[in-house]
Parts: sequence; C-alpha cells; structure tokens
Amino acid sequence: MKNKKETLFSSLTLDDELFSIPAAHIDNEQSEARRPAQPTQAKHSSAPSAKQAYLPGLSRRGRPRSKNPVPATARAKESRRKRIETGARRIELMLAADIVASLDALSAHFKESRADVLSRLIAKAAARMFK
Repeated sequence: MKNKKETLFSSLTLDDELFSIPAAHIDNEQSEARRPAQPTQAKHSSAPSAKQAYLPGLSRRGRPRSKNPVPATARAKESRRKRIETGARRIELMLAADIVASLDALSAHFKESRADVLSRLIAKAAARMFK
C-alpha cells in the first residue's frame, strides 16, 4: 500500500524540466508590443446631451438661486421648532401596500398631504366614537 502511495506522489510531483516556474518567465516582449489604448470618442457631437445646460443664476431644478442660501440642517431645525410649537408630533406608521396605495389616492384626490388625510380620517373616526 505504501508503494502505491509513493508512486502516486512521485508521479504527481512538479517536474522542473517540463514545467518552468511562471514568475521566472514574464514576457517583456509581449507587454512592450502592446499598443496603448485609444481614447473612446463621443458618439455624436450633434446629439443633445441628457443633462440640462448650465444656466447662471439658476439651480439644477431651474429655480432662481437664493441670494442668502440657508443650509438644509437649518431649515430642518426651523421646521422641527415650528412643529413642536404647534403641538404636532411625528409618528411613524407601517402600512400594507394596498393601504398605502389607497392613502396616496386619497391624498391626490383631496390635494393634501398624507399627514393631513390621516389626520382628517382619525378626527372623523374619533368624533363618531365620542358622540
């Protein structure tokens, strides 16, 4: 049994005469012969670009730029402060997909925000319950 294993391993050993070490033979000639990649050309210069051209004084959405821009963090802080002053609270709801679709339809029909539609529905249900 040992003889079979020894012959098996001896037949599987790497023979340096048949197989050279790959790192010893790097073809410098082939890498030198390569041509540098040519830069790709634009498809058609006459085709309109997907982006809107830069318009001085206008934002990306086409609105005039503010003379004194306010950072988004300051706007959010002010909005939170106003909401707290009026007594409003932020509540996160998890709704099923069909309920969300119905809420969006009601919101579009009444042309109000989803929060206003939910507030109205809850107020009506509470009024009926406490009559």
